[in-house]
Amino acid sequence: MEEKITFTSAGLTLAGVIHTPANAPLRGRRPAVVICHGFGGHKDGPQQMWTAKKLAEWGYVALRFDFRGCGDSGGKRGWVIAQEQVDDAKAAVTYMQSRADVDPKKVALSGTSFGAAVAIYTAGVDNRVRARPRRLLQRPRRLNHGLRVDVRRWRDRVRRLCEPRVRRGGHVHRRPHRP
Repeated sequence: MEEKITFTSAGLTLAGVIHTPANAPLRGRRPAVVICHGFGGHKDGPQQMWTAKKLAEWGYVALRFDFRGCGDSGGKRGWVIAQEQVDDAKAAVTYMQSRADVDPKKVALSGTSFGAAVAIYTAGVDNRVRARPRRLLQRPRRLNHGLRVDVRRWRDRVRRLCEPRVRRGGHVHRRPHRP
């Protein structure tokens, strides 16, 4: 299920689309993933749409949104400042944590291209982000060329990526969860 939403970042209105699982119970909270588009991209790009739909299929709440100055969001067009995009990603996390269907302790960031750099940096400076991407969360390249893709392996990689991490004695351990 898709829902158009808006939220604010530094006084600007940012546009987004929430994807929720079709079989989601009316009660209960789910893990969530915020999807950041790349340089010059927008929330309606094929990569962002495919990723959000797959995550919702697998039981996650996904948000794809436009950074300021991109797509349907407010702001000066063509003005890309990395720190401002980090601020937008933090605002997206804040929005997701405010939703009744999202577990505020299980919000992850994902991105493609420059959006992946924004996601990784934001996860490093914002302690609310519980999952930090090790690799780009993206559609397997082979899918673009019509070859066979093992979607089950890709789904398992996403699940591992979204597992919350716990620090113990200087080491990071994963705490598994089921969406």
